Amino acid sequence: MSRQNRQRPSLRDWLTIGEVCAELRVSRRSWDRWQAAGTGPATVRLASNGPIRIRRDRLDQWLGACTGIHEWLTVQEVCAELRVTRRTWARWRANETGPTALRIAGNGPVRVRRDWLDEWLGSEVAA
Repeated sequence: MSRQNRQRPSLRDWLTIGEVCAELRVSRRSWDRWQAAGTGPATVRLASNGPIRIRRDRLDQWLGACTGIHEWLTVQEVCAELRVTRRTWARWRANETGPTALRIAGNGPVRVRRDWLDEWLGSEVAA
């Protein structure tokens, strides 16, 4: 495809680091660790001294590679849905008796896939 035929992303397709962190529900520190390790989404500096932005399509592509097409829940969301305390969750994790969970991007936040939670709930009901 020639350079002239490529469609340029509009301004709403460019996200700030703060917007990405808010959407992913991670801290800026997690973002900085991902970038330092080279595991985060690709970034672009809009000018030689300008702000750093992330293209929406590149973020979606990175998320797809990290997570597949799944709904990911935070520990807080899982605890609220199951009506258990965070301490109960921690005990389940320590005893390896709770739903399968994954720490995103190495040492990022812990997430639980919806289908893992549903599978765990089905096995708990059957037991």
